[in-house]
Amino acid sequence: DMSGWGRPHDSTGFGWALNGLSAAHREFLRRGGTTFFLGDGTLRYRGEQDLEWYYRSELSKGFYLTADVQQVHSPGYNADRGPARFYALRLHWEQ
Repeated sequence: DMSGWGRPHDSTGFGWALNGLSAAHREFLRRGGTTFFLGDGTLRYRGEQDLEWYYRSELSKGFYLTADVQQVHSPGYNADRGPARFYALRLHWEQ
């Protein structure tokens, strides 16, 4: 609620997540295994950390624009990768 800014229908948020893999999955990837999203032939394992911030603005009744920024440390659970940054804009309409 951004009513202090005169924008009572807007919102903002922040999130943090720390994700990990089981020992068996780490070993599979370390030996060169791949899955749909993970694996590039080697793995120096580290937990993946995701930070996200968004701001959702009501443009008109039921029509919203959201700006989103994410930063991922050790993407793919690999200490040799990242950080990776992602930016997004979303439009949402509801009746």
